[in-house]
Amino acid sequence: MKQQILITPAHEPRPTHEHAAEPARIDDISYITDTSVILDGRHTRRLPKEVVASLMRYTPEIPERDWAAIRVFVLDAVAAAAETASIDLDRAVKIAAPFVHWAVNHQSLPPVAGAVFNRRVIDAYCESRNIANGSVASYRSVLLKLADQVAPAENPELMRPIPRRSIKDPYTRGEVEGFRAWACGQRTELRTRKAKLLLAGAAGAGLWPAELGDLQVEDVTASSSGVTIRVRGRAPREVTLLAEWEEMFLEAIAGCEAGERAWGDQRTAPKNKNGRPRDFGQWALLK
Repeated sequence: MKQQILITPAHEPRPTHEHAAEPARIDDISYITDTSVILDGRHTRRLPKEVVASLMRYTPEIPERDWAAIRVFVLDAVAAAAETASIDLDRAVKIAAPFVHWAVNHQSLPPVAGAVFNRRVIDAYCESRNIANGSVASYRSVLLKLADQVAPAENPELMRPIPRRSIKDPYTRGEVEGFRAWACGQRTELRTRKAKLLLAGAAGAGLWPAELGDLQVEDVTASSSGVTIRVRGRAPREVTLLAEWEEMFLEAIAGCEAGERAWGDQRTAPKNKNGRPRDFGQWALLK
């Protein structure tokens, strides 16, 4: 005789921890409707016994009483989604458990598929949690896949795309222009050539000093479509030089002979106490 899995009734919302931020409440629940997918353990019982045993061993970092109240609901939602979609069960449970706990315990939503696995609820959860930007897309992807499978009628609209993170340039335009002046203002022709090679190669193609040290003139291809550099060393690759650095870079390698290193035989430069170059303006270029 198969053992019946019972649903523990949802209890009253528990207060947040003393130092935790008060979670945002979802006050508009007018969109909650009944759903045809019932999550009472029936889908979990269809899984292989060894899979169920693995899922049952998982314990999220929430109060034990809270997990006991929502465990069947969480496991059955993941099992139901796995019936019609390709899904990593263990990962889905680890993401769904804290989400359902937040929805039921902090938002007072009923443990019903259409109420919890709702796009608006998923949005609110991801926005209210302290989740790194890179992880938000992953969390949403898993929760959305669950929602599409267990409550398709409640999720007809598309979710808002996650805005791309804005990456701050390491140097301002004024600092870059200062580096240009520094490169062109060296005391000797050799130092000027090396300064230009360093600046244009690093800022225009992202080349490391060691990669610039291995650079040979035949590694550079210049055409009407741009300048391409074949990088040697530990990470061999081809990169395209940014257009604004093409002129300076080509000037730096103009006098080089085939087969010789553009930088020359001496390739070391002073570094800070951490062993890293300080910045462009502090490089002491060798004669």
